Amino acid sequence: MDEMSSSEKYKAFRNFMVNELGITRQDIEAWTKEAVEERVGKAIASMSNKGITGVVEERVKSTLADWRMRDEIQKAIKGAVPPAIAEIVQKQLVVSVKLKGEAE
Repeated sequence: MDEMSSSEKYKAFRNFMVNELGITRQDIEAWTKEAVEERVGKAIASMSNKGITGVVEERVKSTLADWRMRDEIQKAIKGAVPPAIAEIVQKQLVVSVKLKGEAE
């Protein structure tokens, strides 16, 4: 079976929506408008309750929390990685030290 092109898929989907489901472009536009109006209304109501200062403050705190988390993760990695590397080296290598001027 041959793969359908994007335009063929679009036409098949559009025909299915129109012929089988009876959905028109106007229906989709109306549903989209309703959904956007509802979402924007909720966002505005949320901002109205907190005020612009509250929204900005919330975003700043969230961003700072992300930065702190990254810093804590970096510290944990820096603390854990060197001992892990040392353990691998210790298990796999034999290290000998020779002092200068010492006979072999």
